[in-house]
Amino acid sequence: MPNISRPTGYRPVKHVNGSPFNGQLTLYVFLAADATAVAVGDLVDLSGAADANGIPAITRATSATGPFLGAVVGFLPSGTSPVDGTLLTGTADLSLSGFRPASTLRYALVADAIDVVFEAQGSGTFLFTADPGLNANTTTTAAGANGNAGVSNMQVDLTTKAVTATLGLKILGASRRVDQDLADSANVKIEVMINQHRKNQGIAGV
Repeated sequence: MPNISRPTGYRPVKHVNGSPFNGQLTLYVFLAADATAVAVGDLVDLSGAADANGIPAITRATSATGPFLGAVVGFLPSGTSPVDGTLLTGTADLSLSGFRPASTLRYALVADAIDVVFEAQGSGTFLFTADPGLNANTTTTAAGANGNAGVSNMQVDLTTKAVTATLGLKILGASRRVDQDLADSANVKIEVMINQHRKNQGIAGV
């Protein structure tokens, strides 16, 4: 059966040594001045600012080549303190668990370890026997609200795949899934690492 097109952005699945993803995440903030909507699965980068608690601010990745800090895995409920988790407004809004509307202050949990392997859908043609080891960029298609549940539309841009060192992602191979049609080169679910990682040595600051 042909692979179904269902982009969900970048989902952490394991570490590069093969161990399962350990769920360790880092807290960041999207400031209210940031006018771009964000969904779980979107790649992000540091914005060069922070909130009053000293929590670093991030923004949705706009450059297809990076650098990238990591991918959003979740958001703190609106109305809760990022310092101790206590309620700030009397109620916690759980309706936006996977989506941050534009121009809204939200605290996000990001998989930002350099060695994390992400799964994402490929946009373009994937060659199972030739593409592992190449680099590629990401698409930056806007996130969808999806009834405030959120959906990331970012994919691995296979039209850019090459040996070029400055591309944003490194292709490790196709995901081993029972629903992956090895005879279909479209909409392939791929495992990648961030090649241009914000935490790498030699990457410029923001």
